[in-house]
Amino acid sequence: MSEKTLKSFFQNLRFSTLQGQELWDLMKVLPDSFDSDFDLVARVKQAKGLELPTLGKQGIPYLPIEYFRERQIHQLFLQNSNKKPAKVFKSSGTTSATAAQSLFSTDGLLLYMGQSLKVFNDVLKRFYQRHSTAIPGISLVPHISDRPDSSLSQMISWIGDFWHVDFVRPEKLSEFLESSKVDQALWVFGTAFDFINVFDRGVRRKLPEGSVVFETGGYKGKSRELTRDALFKLISDLFFLPTEKIVSEYGMCEFACQAYDFSFSPDRPRTFRFPAWVNRLVHQGPQTASGKGEGALVTYDPLRIDFPWPIRTQDIVDMKADSTFTYMGRVPQAPLKGCSLDAEEGHREKKTLFPPRPLAPASSPSLTLKMNPKLMNEFLSKFLNDASTLKSLEDEFKSTSAARSALKDLSLSIPQNDEAWKQASTNSSANAGDSWLIIAPNNHSLASIYPVVIGSMAGLELSVRLPRNFERPDSCLNLFLQGLGKLSPISILPSSVRVPEGPFPEKISHILVFGDNQTIQDLEKKSQIPIKGFGTGITASLLTSCSPSDADLLAKDMLSLGQRGCFSSRALFCFASGKGLLDFLQVLRDECRRFWNAPLSTFERIAVDLEAVRFRNLGTSFVVPRDSNDDCFLPIIEITETRKVWELLSPHPFVLPVFYYRDENKLLSDLTKFPNLICLSVSNETLEQEIGKDLLKTFPVVPLGSANAPVWDGLHNGVPLF
Repeated sequence: MSEKTLKSFFQNLRFSTLQGQELWDLMKVLPDSFDSDFDLVARVKQAKGLELPTLGKQGIPYLPIEYFRERQIHQLFLQNSNKKPAKVFKSSGTTSATAAQSLFSTDGLLLYMGQSLKVFNDVLKRFYQRHSTAIPGISLVPHISDRPDSSLSQMISWIGDFWHVDFVRPEKLSEFLESSKVDQALWVFGTAFDFINVFDRGVRRKLPEGSVVFETGGYKGKSRELTRDALFKLISDLFFLPTEKIVSEYGMCEFACQAYDFSFSPDRPRTFRFPAWVNRLVHQGPQTASGKGEGALVTYDPLRIDFPWPIRTQDIVDMKADSTFTYMGRVPQAPLKGCSLDAEEGHREKKTLFPPRPLAPASSPSLTLKMNPKLMNEFLSKFLNDASTLKSLEDEFKSTSAARSALKDLSLSIPQNDEAWKQASTNSSANAGDSWLIIAPNNHSLASIYPVVIGSMAGLELSVRLPRNFERPDSCLNLFLQGLGKLSPISILPSSVRVPEGPFPEKISHILVFGDNQTIQDLEKKSQIPIKGFGTGITASLLTSCSPSDADLLAKDMLSLGQRGCFSSRALFCFASGKGLLDFLQVLRDECRRFWNAPLSTFERIAVDLEAVRFRNLGTSFVVPRDSNDDCFLPIIEITETRKVWELLSPHPFVLPVFYYRDENKLLSDLTKFPNLICLSVSNETLEQEIGKDLLKTFPVVPLGSANAPVWDGLHNGVPLF
């Protein structure tokens, strides 16, 4: 295919909205930067029937990308096109039970095809000049006939209609390259996992001079995770080609265009660039948008005619002055501490929500500790008060006050005498000499300290697998393990060790895992080594009157661990309503700001705003922050009918759903239906009332302000640790 052929292809297209020649011209004349809101105001339509949030000072409606997971997306499509969709693509993500659905009309699909072909051709021309259309390709991405719901497969299949493309399964790539005797420059297109799969099979094959590799997707594989730089090195080693011959593609099923990232020099920064006709900017908070800087990527593609609004993604980027950008990561969406509520839905019928809490033995246990409690207490005291410990936790939480509070809570959890240590070891059911592998959770550094210490005191042979984000030598978890290892031998394993693949130390007989319910159940099915898993756990707070004096204690329960632990309060239940509740929430917001005492990161600000959009779409009211760039979000939900309140929880640290009731019996009834509720933090005033007595019979209850300081009694959620 030549440039002339491609132009002719466009000119012969016929749409109900514009002619092919107009499309070709449109692609050449649309501006390459987001100069002002003026053009968008003129172009962007108002949505019918579905309220969209607005962007910038002029209130431009935009479409949050998460709306593509909602049922209303079909309504929005029909209202705009008045036709049934000709094609529906689905997202390939696995972090949500509901896949995104991206709908295209016949014209919309042709426009998608047209600009995909043109942009791909323009990128190839940068490497091969005039003869780019003669360069053959290999696709590790399946053909559309094999993946009919995949927008990526559709794009590659369109390319295959104009370029010679061989569709090859990753496990057959080495065999294909050998049998086809490839001796001319070519391009290879695959996902990150495709290349990891090929590399892990031991394949190393030099591609012909001038070849180019296109990679797309994230950097998480089923067996291990790679950073972007590590992925580039892997591809470079796999095909013996320089990294400047690797091109990254950025796209998603909701878009009708792609951005590409490449550089012709290893010393030149790589940046993604969309085609010139796609407007792009960054969303930095409510009513805040900019043409440069850090924020959630927003694109306005005039050829995405089926959804003619700017689309706000959940990807954080750093937008440059020339409208190119670097990818920084996703806004955190997965529930913290692995508390996957989506995964719970499929398993709620099979589990007991409130297992009986084992009672400690009435008499003093006769168990002999394998470590001297005095030495352990001295070590823990030194560790908790060491300046390097505080510094590492400050770096992790990005808040000095939160780090100090977390260390203070931890010090309150530790047994203070020999009998308490013996009781905790006995309750843990640890058998001296057993060999356990502890899979350290990645939510926060302190989560693994409890089982490691109890296991060491009981005489277990311990190995700890570090999460990737805590592998650095100065991480709080690494500092702790290195220090404790001087008292009791501990084997520290890297994040590349995966369950069930291993490799594990020879003596491992049990594995302890903290994670979401679905992950643990999957591991139990796959692992040959017995799994002891602690799944989803949720803590909430309860107030029967909203006294301003309780606000600082609630802020501590909410943020002491940055809401990264399963004992951090994730919801507030209360009776008060009206002005009293609003006044309390204003005070609570101020206390949260005072407690955290640090500016929120770009990721956190955007995450809070994304949650605000979600809750508005659910019809809740909310407290409007005075300073939208660094504030928490407190949506208010009045419970007037039975509903799944747990579906309104938020995974984000600075979002606290507030459920208020007018009926005490209904509150108690809903709490009993709350899945995986492991703890309630309750005000002293509430405990003195009749409702407090009823709560104590049913739930583990702790005083407000102490949720993140659970006693080290050898149990977790009422179950022995080992």
